Parts: sequence; structure tokens; C-alpha cells
Amino acid sequence: MSDEIKWLQLKDWVRGLQANHPFPGIGYVRCDSRQQLRDLQAAQSFLVIIVQGNKRVVNQTDQLQVNSKHAMAFPAHADFSIINTPEEGAFYALVLQFSPDQLQGVQGSHGQLVQQALASKTTFQPFKVSGSLLSSLLHLLDALHGELDSTLLMHRYNEVLLALLLSGQGGCLFVQPQAKWRDKVSQLISLDPANNWSLESMSERLHVSETTLRRRLREEGVGFRQVLADTRLGHGLYLLQSGLERRPISDVSERCGYQSVSSFSAQFKSRFGMLPSQLQKSVI
Repeated sequence: MSDEIKWLQLKDWVRGLQANHPFPGIGYVRCDSRQQLRDLQAAQSFLVIIVQGNKRVVNQTDQLQVNSKHAMAFPAHADFSIINTPEEGAFYALVLQFSPDQLQGVQGSHGQLVQQALASKTTFQPFKVSGSLLSSLLHLLDALHGELDSTLLMHRYNEVLLALLLSGQGGCLFVQPQAKWRDKVSQLISLDPANNWSLESMSERLHVSETTLRRRLREEGVGFRQVLADTRLGHGLYLLQSGLERRPISDVSERCGYQSVSSFSAQFKSRFGMLPSQLQKSVI
């Protein structure tokens, strides 16, 4: 099968993925108008594959163009802004997130490949998707729709990572920073963003005193309220971008823990540069 046919199959997969049937570690971006979002942060390492259209990625040092049939790997906690630009009326991208456990497993079995990829000068750079990586992606998507056993499914994810490493790419995925207190707080909030979280309830969940938690967060340059707002807004971005929420913005804001739609919209725009309603209208 030619690579061109494989790309057509991948496009069909992305176009056909249903918002109400999410797969573990798999996401997508689909829009029919330009999206410009700023101040994003990767919660986990992820790989984005541009199927149609192009993406501009801006970080502290570079402005990078990721064109159709190209990809880019993002390490955990990378800070960046993006512009998604449709071509021929649409932008399609496939997103694969990798958990620390997945990455540690591959690194333990194929440490030399990981070190070779880390040693290359391709970190945080767009690259052309190889035929083997494309085949591995389709292999994974077939397995997801086939409801494969979880153990075998993990091998399909590993296949994608190995295809990536064998092409000399993806080393930055394996750069896992030491867990921070803000991450621990954010992970708990993300389990239930609408909960009435407080410093007291969070410190109880983490089995530390309020004073200790406040100090630990202050040492990392943040406060509890900031982490709470960042996590809730990030959840709202996910709901809107993935198409999971096509109901009124009031429903989205409520699921993110906001009682005021206007407050949610204002904070969302201040953080990401687009109103929730603008983003929702662009999603297809």
C-alpha cells in the first residue's frame, strides 16, 4: 500500500472519530477556520500529526511551521502557542498522548534508541512522517476500533514509539521532569474540575498541612488559585477543542467549575486569546 493511500486512510480516521467515543491517549483537532491559541502547556508528552492544513508553533525561542504530512513531538510541560490554519476548508490533526509509564517501559527495553534520539539535534522540531510511522499509526487506530485486549493495545502504542525512535525522532518525549507539587494539585483537580476545591480540601487529599502545601507551591512560583484556574481553563479548552461539548457555553463553564459564564469566557480569552464561543464555532 502506498503512503498516499495510507494518508487518505488516516484522514478518514480523523474525520470519522466521534467526540462521544474517545479513545485512551488519542485525540484530534478539527477546524474549518483559523485558530490562534496562546500560553498552552503540555500536561503529558504528546505527538501531533498534521493530516491536512498547517500548524505554527511558537515557543520562547522559535517560530516553527508544521505542514501537512509532518509531525512534531512535545515534551511534558512544554510551554507554547499555536496557530492552526485550514487548507481546502479544513484542518485535521491527530494527537497521541503518552503516559510516563508507557515511556518508561519503552526506555527500559530500548534505552539505546532513546539515547540516540535524544542526542540528535531534532528535539522540538517538525519532521516528515515516515512510511513506517504512518503504518504504525494506522495499526494502532485499527486496534482501537477493534477493542483489542489492553496488553496487546499497549504493544501498538509501543510500536508507534519505536517507529518514531527508529526514524531518529521523538527523543524529547522521554524527557520527564521531576514531579512538582503543582502537578500533583492539577492532577487531582482534573479528576473533578467542577468540585468546590479549596486549599484545605486539597491539602487533606495530599496528606499535608495547608501551610506546607502553600509553601511548596510558592517555592514553584505559583499559588493554589492559579493552579486551580489553569487546570479548569485547560479542561474547558479540551472540551471545546475536542468537540465533546457542543452545548451552550454555560454548560461548559459549569463543568469547569465556573458559576458565571461571563467570568469563564473572560478568563478563557485572557489565557488563550480566543473566546470559548469563537473556538467552539471553528470546530468541525
